[in-house]
Amino acid sequence: MPYLAQYTIRSKQQYIFRTNRLKEVVGASELIRDTFQDLFSCAKTAGLEQLIRDDDPGSPFCMAAVMEKFQEGKLDAVELFCGGGNDTVLFRDRETFLRANRAYTRYVLEHAPGMIPLCAGVETAGENYKEDYSRLMQEVDRRKNAMQSGRAENSQPLAKQDRTTLQAIGAELRHGQGSEQTVEYLSAEAAAKRRKSENSEKIETDTSLLDQLAKDGSRSLLAIVHADGNRMGVKIQNRLGEKTDYDTCVNGMRAFSREINEVFTVKGKAALEKRLEELRAAHPEDPEKNLLVRWVVTDGDDVTFLCNAKYALELTKAYLEGVAGVDKAYSSCAGICVFHGHYPFSRAYELAEQACDNAKRVVHASGLEQAWLDFHNLRSGVNGDLEDIRERHRTKGCMARPWFVCGEEPPEPARSLTQLEALKELLRGKKVKRGQIKTVGTELEVSPEAGELVWKRLCYNNKGLGEKALALFKESRALYSALYDLSEFYDLWFRKGGDDIE
Repeated sequence: MPYLAQYTIRSKQQYIFRTNRLKEVVGASELIRDTFQDLFSCAKTAGLEQLIRDDDPGSPFCMAAVMEKFQEGKLDAVELFCGGGNDTVLFRDRETFLRANRAYTRYVLEHAPGMIPLCAGVETAGENYKEDYSRLMQEVDRRKNAMQSGRAENSQPLAKQDRTTLQAIGAELRHGQGSEQTVEYLSAEAAAKRRKSENSEKIETDTSLLDQLAKDGSRSLLAIVHADGNRMGVKIQNRLGEKTDYDTCVNGMRAFSREINEVFTVKGKAALEKRLEELRAAHPEDPEKNLLVRWVVTDGDDVTFLCNAKYALELTKAYLEGVAGVDKAYSSCAGICVFHGHYPFSRAYELAEQACDNAKRVVHASGLEQAWLDFHNLRSGVNGDLEDIRERHRTKGCMARPWFVCGEEPPEPARSLTQLEALKELLRGKKVKRGQIKTVGTELEVSPEAGELVWKRLCYNNKGLGEKALALFKESRALYSALYDLSEFYDLWFRKGGDDIE
């Protein structure tokens, strides 16, 4: 009987960011990117030569033809669709499924230590796709709950350790020659990531330049941006409707996966790259490394990239607007975490992901096709999740975040980035000094009344400022929240070279 299986990688982001070396981050992301191609390569080494991958858009799926080839022994497995970090494959039978898994598991252990693949499968008659897929998802959830989550295994005290992951040293990397030669000790996981990075055909100059930027320590600020598509499950259900047959559902899922790749990867990235070129032309004085982007994850609607913090807001806006396009049929939310180059990527990513989740809550509540953005400035040594940090620093009640970027009109128009930009221009036009803006933000952290007092003093000495600012946000509380967000990131995102610094 045919066997329906799904493959995924558990704790992908943990695996990717469990290091503070950019080359290893890149290598890990590419190991995950290639893992499903490796699955089919491993199946061939196990003697399963009759395989079909979903790589021909002009060849529709036909369950009757597949079942006939299974019975005749002319086909071992067919990929139904690949997307969203999962690969769904239909095997001829359970024994064929196990043969492929044995070869794939060994390959992962040897070539990608630390990466944790998860696979689950169920037998199927090949008649009702939705029913079979529901049973498959139940089995996936059962296996997820039964297995350990991905984590770096600690070594024994008698072994040398990698200081970042506390894993045992398992490889040496030598640099230079003769008396000038130096030795770098790596864990087996780090060595595998490094090899993948160095052997990849797609490693370009941006990797080495961003790696150098990360080594600048306290003099550099990086930003990690995580974006995720909105209401994708609803869109899938709308696409499939009430249909349950394999032909309709599989072909629908294949078309949907390709469409998602086109919208979130191709169009979104193209819009960001276009904005990057515009920024290069506008800032010729900036070093080349400050105007580079390193894509870490581009998996369907799930995107993560690294860039110089100075341009993170502009690039993220460009990506979100590129995804929305003209028809605004799709949308994505994003979280930005700004951090010093020496700080662990893994910690910064966690906060960027939580900021993205915070932005998505607005969309879940409204049901509209919108793009929202949240951002956070990571202060070294502060633990806890994003909500805890904001509560601990007493800033949660001060800020307006998240902010509306584009899409269907928001229910609260006073939280649009265009209005924040308008507030910036108003302050600039009134020649409000940088120090005064920062003081308003600092006093708002003390209490709303303290911030209000400073703002009113500023307005008293600047005719028309208060009335025009209030007109942008309709009510005082929304204005003060906007002022706080502006003050926290004013130096990084909202100042221009001609601004009065003091």
